[in-house]
Amino acid sequence: MDHRSRSLILGLALIAVGVLSMRARFWDLEEMTGGAVLWIVAAAFFTAYANRRQLGFLIAGSMVAAVGTFVLLQARPFGRLFESGGLFFILIGAAFFLVYLVGTRPNPWPIFPALATMVFFRPRRW
Repeated sequence: MDHRSRSLILGLALIAVGVLSMRARFWDLEEMTGGAVLWIVAAAFFTAYANRRQLGFLIAGSMVAAVGTFVLLQARPFGRLFESGGLFFILIGAAFFLVYLVGTRPNPWPIFPALATMVFFRPRRW
């Protein structure tokens, strides 16, 4: 990927963040803006991984996507169902498992942090 293409992708990502912020201000979506911005950043990391095949981009993208998903779930009207801190650790564990599936197979190192973080999950009592 040449310099011009990278600049175009970065510019489009920044425009998307600006449009999302403006839209949230006018349509009362401010709670969801943070998660959407995190997903835009994650998409940039995933794009960098697709172009460079460097594992660091995949790890960063999956972690940011997990946090973005958690923020989006918290912002939904039914977000009280997702107040558990355990869900955060489940999503981080799923991010490590994604790294294993996409980038490191057959090397199993991401499975260990995935299982270690998923141990913290405790179902919420109703």
